[in-house]
Amino acid sequence: MASHLTAPALYGLLKPPVAPHVTIPTKASGRRLREATAFRTDLGRSDKAVKDHIPCTTPVRTVLDCSELLDTEALCDLVDSALCRKLMQPSKLIRAAEAAWRSARKARRAGLGRLLEALVVWRSGAPPGSPPEAKLQRRLKEWGFPPAQRQVEVYGKDGRFIARADLGIVEWKVLLEYDSDENHGPRCWVADDERLDRVEEETGWRVVPVDRFDLRPSNNNLRDRLEKLRPPGWKPLAA
Repeated sequence: MASHLTAPALYGLLKPPVAPHVTIPTKASGRRLREATAFRTDLGRSDKAVKDHIPCTTPVRTVLDCSELLDTEALCDLVDSALCRKLMQPSKLIRAAEAAWRSARKARRAGLGRLLEALVVWRSGAPPGSPPEAKLQRRLKEWGFPPAQRQVEVYGKDGRFIARADLGIVEWKVLLEYDSDENHGPRCWVADDERLDRVEEETGWRVVPVDRFDLRPSNNNLRDRLEKLRPPGWKPLAA
């Protein structure tokens, strides 16, 4: 049965590994699987699925298994892609990860711990609408900044609608706009008769552009830009 890093490839989430990953029963010999990487465990019915006529692990079981093999960044990407594509409900994955972590040991327990950390941004409030949005929320949390709220609208003093953004740090009056050719990230819309500089001048809200390079762990450009917009006296939140 296809599993681990091969199963997410079947679901369109990852590139397939060079050697297929399969899971076989603990008592199976595995002698015919010389070209594959075999993992031994007795899967229950709830862990089994079929994708494109190929027996494989379910999306939930797949993510649990991959947590042991992927580093934190790759695991977060897998989680966000799977949840944004609605392959499972966030609550179902969270419950499964918590139950598995309690009985896991050593490397698997460490991997499931990384998975639970990756799921923090999916636990409460409106779920992220895209993988870049989920990644941005994680960065804000790491930096001790307030979490961004979704669908933030800005109005003028006369009550007229001026702008709307997929994400905004309301406490700081900051709208976040993700710049991507694919348009799969937080966006900002300004009313047709308004200019961006005028919006900022009239309302005090600032629009901060974000791109995929800003979301890399080694890049502090976005953090530095947001630091300059932090209200006086604001204390960082616990990460």
